[in-house]
Amino acid sequence: MNLNLQLTPGQRRSLALLLLLLLIGLVVALFAVPTLWLHRHYDDAIEDYADKLVRYRRFAEQAPGIQAEIARIEALNPRKFYIKTNNPALAASEIQESLKQLVESRSGKIISLQILPPKEEGKYRRIAISIQASVSTLALQQILHGIETREPHLFIDTMSIRAGQGRQYKPMPGIEPEFGLQMTVHGYAINDPS
Repeated sequence: MNLNLQLTPGQRRSLALLLLLLLIGLVVALFAVPTLWLHRHYDDAIEDYADKLVRYRRFAEQAPGIQAEIARIEALNPRKFYIKTNNPALAASEIQESLKQLVESRSGKIISLQILPPKEEGKYRRIAISIQASVSTLALQQILHGIETREPHLFIDTMSIRAGQGRQYKPMPGIEPEFGLQMTVHGYAINDPS
């Protein structure tokens, strides 16, 4: 097949002009498309940074209030809620003395006190004591209230209360029955108190 197109001079000029326009369009597209893409990319980045700047300025405006709140909390001395020493033996001794004083001041009888191994919990050390005692109902209430309200804070892990009498027990007037109390109490010490 012989494809021999015969074009008039006007058609040749139009075709040449069309090819020139296509070539110019291609060259412009080669430069314009990446430029427009970069322009959009940088516009998005500028908008993102401007948004972050607005948020950071809002945070900066809140700084005086945050500093005042930090000062208020530091004035409360939060370290008073932790055991004073981070040495496990001394910390256990502190809890042990506190429990002993709580039970004996309420006419309870301590059967045994056992120091449990300390556990590391992040920057805190958990110090636990297991106690067995014989206490009355009123003493039990006062002991639990004393544990709940004292500083440094102590927490009861487990607690078991057993009747000290059998089923046939008949209470005597004026004599309060005693119960067997067994519980595990723990407190926290700061590992690095500096």
